[in-house]
Amino acid sequence: MTNMAEKLQTAISDANEGSKLSRAHRDNMMQQAKVMLSTQATYVTLESAGDAEKLISSGFELAKIPSPIAVPDIPQGVIARTGSEQGEISLQFKHSIGAHNYGMYKSEQDPSLGNATWVLVGNTTRARNVISGLESYKPYWFRVVAIGVSGTSLMSNASQAVAA
Repeated sequence: MTNMAEKLQTAISDANEGSKLSRAHRDNMMQQAKVMLSTQATYVTLESAGDAEKLISSGFELAKIPSPIAVPDIPQGVIARTGSEQGEISLQFKHSIGAHNYGMYKSEQDPSLGNATWVLVGNTTRARNVISGLESYKPYWFRVVAIGVSGTSLMSNASQAVAA
C-alpha cells in the first residue's frame, strides 16, 4: 500500500506539470489505487467478522453504525382553511421525520368539548391537501397522524375551518 501511495503521488505530480500521457498515467494509477483499497477493505471486513475493535484498529474510516428507525414525530403546524370551491377545506402541515405518509382525520364536533369522533378522510404523502365533499358553511376540525416503518405517531393538535 505504501508503494502504491508513493507511485500515485509521483503520478499526480507529473500530471500537474504535464502532458496528456502523464494525466492518463495518473488516472490509471488512481483506478489501481481504488481497486487496491477496495480489496483491502473487503479483506478487513471479512477478517474482522464484525469485531468492532478489529475494525477500528484497521485504519479505515468506519461508516456510522445504523440505528433503529423511530416512530415518526407528531405532525406540527396543522392549518385548516376554507377552500376555494364549494364544500372544500384546504389542509396543510409540516413533514414529520420518519414519515412515509399521513392519515388525515376530521371531526364534526369541537374536540375541546371532549366528545369528538375522528373519522379518517384520507391518506397522503403530501403536506398540502384539499378535503372535498363537505357540507358548506359547516365547521370541521382536522388532525393528522404520521405513518412510518416503525409505527404511527400520536395525533396532531386540531385545526378548525369552515367549508366553503
